Formats: sequence, structure tokens, C-alpha cells
Amino acid sequence: MLLFDTYKLTKIISLNDEPYLEKWARLFRYNTSLPIVRKLLKKNKHISLLDVGCGQDVLYYKFLEYHFSGDMHRIKYAGLDPLIYARQVFHKDIKIITAQYENYLQQTTDRYDLVTIFAVLEHVDDPTDLMVVLSQLLVQGGYLIGTTPTKPAKPVLEFLSYKLGYIAEREIDEHKNYFDRRSILDIFAEVTKSGRFFTFHKYFEVILNNFFLVKKF
Repeated sequence: MLLFDTYKLTKIISLNDEPYLEKWARLFRYNTSLPIVRKLLKKNKHISLLDVGCGQDVLYYKFLEYHFSGDMHRIKYAGLDPLIYARQVFHKDIKIITAQYENYLQQTTDRYDLVTIFAVLEHVDDPTDLMVVLSQLLVQGGYLIGTTPTKPAKPVLEFLSYKLGYIAEREIDEHKNYFDRRSILDIFAEVTKSGRFFTFHKYFEVILNNFFLVKKF
């Protein structure tokens, strides 16, 4: 039953014709957020969520719908992605922000209980600056969580993509950074200069992916 349900979920958060491993990698990334979402829903009547790099199909929203179908009215979801067309996202409960990251983050006065940034840091020119600014969008007690590939993942991902075709080549071509614990801790050091934060890092998928968490006090 568990395997059936997991397979059903991967179908929900899959894109048409994407390479085989993409949907499973996405599932593992999203699963890291479940304890935090549950904790926030237990603590708060409503939670505000910013999904950075949400993508045209807002797949993380669909993931949340699957796990929290009875509580989605309590989750105020906003997706931030300059590469999508908001008019093509049809859902009355979704707010889509198509501004460039820098413009939105500099101008917004919105604050969030949860900011998610799944598989985005590896694509940006200045991941440290992005993390520092995102941490400032948190309410007191809010969380910033995300994932990004490790340095040892680089040859593995390139082999799975370029040689086997299990991962989209476009995704790998766009990677600008890979991270280890030391580089994540360096980012944390800059984040904590701007306020009182608790930070946490762990590897998952053996040592191929980083999970990171920042909580604002």
C-alpha cells in the first residue's frame, strides 16, 4: 500500500515526458519539508508559505494538496518564479509572483511562516546573498528550508544525465554551484549576521543532497 501510494504521488508531481528519475528526486526533496509543515499547522491557525522557484506546474503545491487535503484552506501559498507565466496557472488559492528574485525580495513587505527553496541554490549566481535576503522574509518562529546537490553529486548527476538520460540535461547544464557541509555553514554564517537564527544541515540521499534549515527567533 505504501509503495502504491508513493507511486501515485510521483505521478501527481511529475511533468509530461520528463526523464525517469526526475519525479523521484523531486519527491525526496519535497518529503524533507513534511515535519516542518506539520509542526506549523499544529501551532498556527493559518500559515503563509513562499515557494521560491515554484515552476509553471506548481508541483510543490500539488504535493501539499496530496498530504494536507483537509488543511489546504489554512495554507496561504505564494509561488515566486520569474520564468513562468502567471496567466497559465489556474487555481484560485495560488498567488504567483513572476518578478525577478532580486526585485521582489528588495521591494516586498510580505513575511512568511515558511519559505521553501528546493533545488534552486545550484542555479543562482550568488546563493549566499539569496539566502540572507530570504531569511529576512521570515516571521518570528518562521522557517526557511531547502535542498541543493552536494559536490560529490556532480559526477553522478552528469553520468545519469549525459550518459543514461535519466535526468534532464538542461537541468544539469544550468547548475552553477555544488555544495558541501562547509559551504552551507559558510552561508549560515552570513545569515546569522543579520539576526537571531537557528541553523541546521544534514545530508540525504546518502551524500548526494543537502538539506538545510534556518529558523528565525
